[in-house]
Amino acid sequence: MFKFISTGVRGLDELLEGGVETQAITEFIGEFGAGKTQLCHQLAVMVQLPVEKGGLEAKALYIDAEGTFRPERIIQIAKYRGIQPEQALENIIYARAASLNELLEIVASLKKVKDVGIVLLDSLPSLFIAPEDVREYKRNLGIISYVLKFLLDYSLDNDASIVVTNMKINDKVFGDPFVSIFISKRLIIERTGERERSVRYLFPLSSKTSRFTIERNGLR
Repeated sequence: MFKFISTGVRGLDELLEGGVETQAITEFIGEFGAGKTQLCHQLAVMVQLPVEKGGLEAKALYIDAEGTFRPERIIQIAKYRGIQPEQALENIIYARAASLNELLEIVASLKKVKDVGIVLLDSLPSLFIAPEDVREYKRNLGIISYVLKFLLDYSLDNDASIVVTNMKINDKVFGDPFVSIFISKRLIIERTGERERSVRYLFPLSSKTSRFTIERNGLR
């Protein structure tokens, strides 16, 4: 039976019906600066907490496709959550993916990694350099499908959670339908103020929403 990882935001956990679930891929969509990376940082810490505090007492694999991972942010969040900063950083396996080929190498090595409770891929569009022709375009989409299928299988085999961040391009979610077929829940994060954000489902259909603010010590 699948488990949940708390986001650290009560309203968002309620929207997700318990938190980010294992054995599935959850996708968060938003424009640049919406808070997707902030959420990934927070989840990388939350998964380390004891089960009674919303975690899995497990490590996180953080695949950084944008170059936006910030250790100092982890330290701030860890201190607030009662985790030693050095320990929090040690429990995050960091991998920089600057291309689809590098992403493939990282995913292939995941078979050797143990005790990972969450895999965070931030973010898909950053890996997709404009193709030279239709053939390369189809190849790139095929790679993305392969990676998501691999991650979904990994989540099922290891009772882990997969979180992917994405964005809309010309009113269409990047990579669809090659992405959406592997997604269990798709939510969009939208700006409502300088630090305030709202979250709602794109699917499954729901009228429920949640809000959070971006603070020094994480999302609240």
